[in-house]
Amino acid sequence: MDAENNNPQLTNQTFNYKTTLVSIGAGGCAGMSIDFALYPVDTIKTRIQASSKNIDYQKTALDVSKYRGALTAMLASFPCAGMFWLSYEYSKYQLRGCNNLTFNQ
Repeated sequence: MDAENNNPQLTNQTFNYKTTLVSIGAGGCAGMSIDFALYPVDTIKTRIQASSKNIDYQKTALDVSKYRGALTAMLASFPCAGMFWLSYEYSKYQLRGCNNLTFNQ
């Protein structure tokens, strides 16, 4: 327990403009990275789910790029993931300020 009290990362009780920008930037970049990596898998899954007896999107998928529309999805995910990460970091900051809460491992 004493080591936790001496750790500046655990006892840092400031949440300022710089922390906000870092949280939004880190979350946004992480969201865009995940979208870029998993977009082809999601595209294939969506085409399989959308196929029916009348229309087979799997056959037409061979002629279409798996990254078609990925830029739009990544740009849309940046603010969403950024705000998610900001709310996560701010919640941690608020919970650390409560002296009556203990987190045991």
